[in-house]
Amino acid sequence: MLIPKNNHSIACIIPFFNEGKTIAKTLKIITKSSMIEQIICVNDGSKDVDIDKLKNQFPSVLFVSSRRNYGKVAAIKRGLAQISNSKYILLLDADLKHLNIKVIDSALSSIIKLKSLDMIILQRGRDPDIHKLFRTDIVISGQRIITTSHLQKILKSKKAKKYQLELAINEYFIENNLKTAYYPTNITDKSKTDKHGFILGNIYKLRMWRDLLTYTSLGDYIFQLFFFCRTKIASKPAFR
Repeated sequence: MLIPKNNHSIACIIPFFNEGKTIAKTLKIITKSSMIEQIICVNDGSKDVDIDKLKNQFPSVLFVSSRRNYGKVAAIKRGLAQISNSKYILLLDADLKHLNIKVIDSALSSIIKLKSLDMIILQRGRDPDIHKLFRTDIVISGQRIITTSHLQKILKSKKAKKYQLELAINEYFIENNLKTAYYPTNITDKSKTDKHGFILGNIYKLRMWRDLLTYTSLGDYIFQLFFFCRTKIASKPAFR
């Protein structure tokens, strides 16, 4: 049973940059949530989207825009600044595939029921097998439900940028011995080669791994891959 919306406070932050082809699809799904009270969509300097059209299409969503691209971390900070009274934040990427609102609401309900948890990571269940082997479908998944107070502290204390936010969150949770778990889903995101083409997509992919491996030591990264967030939240086997 889902917990009624007025018994809690959950906000959703969706940063996006040049994802005009997917942001509307994501919003069509997430605005159907029975759990989320506020949705903040942060346009991080996109050139391919009509914000006025999105505002008309989704009047319940708060849109915040930057004139140029500052990166995901800065976008989430801008979104967080618009939130006044939410206990939990749902972080979502704008280019997700197989997003299912029943699964999202079930995961949100889980973190409220399991009061000892400080974060739930939404596993990217349709990622390639190599991602699952090395657990990057969990450890660097950008889809997370996290307590607002902890996210605020992470953004203030950690010097993460671009693709480094997830590792910074993991690091903070390990340092403070906080409890987290992962929730199986069928979510995945568009690959960089699908979004940008083979050459440019692989350049972005190399930049991502460079950012990840320059944030933390190789040993700490390997520790996160194999030992962080090992608890699984039981859920229905299929999300169709």
